[in-house]
Amino acid sequence: MLALNAYLPLDSQKTILCKTTDGGESWKSFSEVATYGNVVEFTDAQHIWILGQVINSSSAQPELYRSIDGGTTWQNLNSSLPDGYFAINLDFTDSEKGWLIMDTVLPNSSKPDHYILYASQDGGQTWSQLDARMGD
Repeated sequence: MLALNAYLPLDSQKTILCKTTDGGESWKSFSEVATYGNVVEFTDAQHIWILGQVINSSSAQPELYRSIDGGTTWQNLNSSLPDGYFAINLDFTDSEKGWLIMDTVLPNSSKPDHYILYASQDGGQTWSQLDARMGD
């Protein structure tokens, strides 16, 4: 599978997922999500997460979508994420256990404050901040 980000008129964006059945000779789109996907995570052919980001001049809002049926349908998990942070990375080890790294400042800032690590035990539906401070 391959993820492509598309910029559309009126500042809208989407992530398009494509797949190949001939070793990469040709590709066909099969699913799309209305966000700019910074990170696309697959644990198997059915479980897919797309971590995106809405950024404006004064704030950042991460976006998270999950599919448990190979991209046929998508669940919006945005309400499970903390507001005002910049999403750095996402990693799931299986369909339930995942980690998310957030930054406390916008990416165009001259110096990041610090990174915050979150864990999920339910596929990204809820997140708990871990007591870990990463790199200053």
